[in-house]
Amino acid sequence: MAGGIAEPGTSSGCPSVGGGIATCCRSQRILAGMAVLSLVLLLYHGYGAQHRGRPTEQQMAAVRYAVNLNTADKAELQQLPGIGPNLAEAILAYRRQVGRYDSVDDLTRIQGIGGQTLAKVRPWVRVEDTPEHLREPVPELQKLERQATKQPTTATVAAAPKPLKIQPGDPPINVNVAEESELMRLPGIGPTLASRIIQTRAQRPFESADDLQRVKGIGVKTVQNLRPFVVFR
Repeated sequence: MAGGIAEPGTSSGCPSVGGGIATCCRSQRILAGMAVLSLVLLLYHGYGAQHRGRPTEQQMAAVRYAVNLNTADKAELQQLPGIGPNLAEAILAYRRQVGRYDSVDDLTRIQGIGGQTLAKVRPWVRVEDTPEHLREPVPELQKLERQATKQPTTATVAAAPKPLKIQPGDPPINVNVAEESELMRLPGIGPTLASRIIQTRAQRPFESADDLQRVKGIGVKTVQNLRPFVVFR
């Protein structure tokens, strides 16, 4: 009709000659469908480039309910972000050594897992009690027992009493005949020097206090301390 008004049953922009109306409509629908498909592909490509490598919410939920630190094996642990074969084995080794994980934060006790790795792993893991039949045996820790100090028997104490040091006014000690325990009463004379005095006098008796310097370990100062308490007969 005049004025460009389409007749009923015709579409604007489609030719009205013969069967051309149906052909035109189909072409427009195909073009519209291709345009929508192209737009969807572009959106998907852009979203994928932005989030490539990140798990979907469904994947995170699946991992969250699958990976229990107290039951997971090495293959399951390697699905976690930032966890490779070495860290997975370290996680298992800690579990074998300690027995179980009490919380996700226990992962920081493993060398190589720090705060950043823990933050990546935390949404993906959980900690639950390990069923009895799945628990790994905990190696028995060797207890270091302190050995009781051997106390000296009464007989030993009685046989070797600590000699009392000689005091001013006590009778002097005859160095040439005194026994080891008696020599140990002298100032500065212990078991070693007492034994050396006996060995030295066996070669030749002592004649004076100064003669004691023949004993290895007895010098001038020791002789001065001994002089008031010794005699030589």
